[in-house]
Amino acid sequence: YDDVTEDVTEIFLSSTEYLPTINEFNAENPMVKKTHLNCTITEYVNCIIKNERIDSPNFIVNPPLDAENITKFVMSLKKKVKFIPCNIGAAFPKLKYMILNEDGIETLSKLELSRLYKLKSLYLKDNEIKTITKDAFDHLISLEILDLHQNEISSILPNTFKSLLKIVKISLNNNKLTTLDEKTFEFNQNLAEIYLKNNKISIQLRRYNYKHTFFEL
Repeated sequence: YDDVTEDVTEIFLSSTEYLPTINEFNAENPMVKKTHLNCTITEYVNCIIKNERIDSPNFIVNPPLDAENITKFVMSLKKKVKFIPCNIGAAFPKLKYMILNEDGIETLSKLELSRLYKLKSLYLKDNEIKTITKDAFDHLISLEILDLHQNEISSILPNTFKSLLKIVKISLNNNKLTTLDEKTFEFNQNLAEIYLKNNKISIQLRRYNYKHTFFEL
């Protein structure tokens, strides 16, 4: 993606001890501590936070007025958060590309990735992801590219990728995987490329037909 230097619009990143409902995303709420982000709005949103770190799992982006037309979301937080904002799918219903590299994210769950039905590419390179819940990708039914390169993933639960029926490429290079179940990609009939370099991995995939898939180990 290209850097954008057009007019800057301010939106909010909010952290809270409870999870707001969809009707509260745009509402003023005294219980919500709001952290200002500098966000560039063109055909996509680019958010940067400079000084503050947010460790709360329940923080949100307060979307701009034209959020329903945004197709790309970039978050450049430089290891300042542990979680993905939990309302991105609700705030940006037409989102196709999400770039969350080098943000400090530690966990992927269904809550954070919900309603991203049209997302095609998800880049999570160089975070600190250790945990992926079994249902994390359940709403990513249009996803084609998943980049988890350079994280701390040591295991993947069976059927984690079961909802990714359109997935074409998965990168798990430079993680801490030691084993991978033979049916990990059983439901991913369109999967053409799997990258697993720089893992200490023992992989047994003989029982399933991967003859049309390129593996880089």
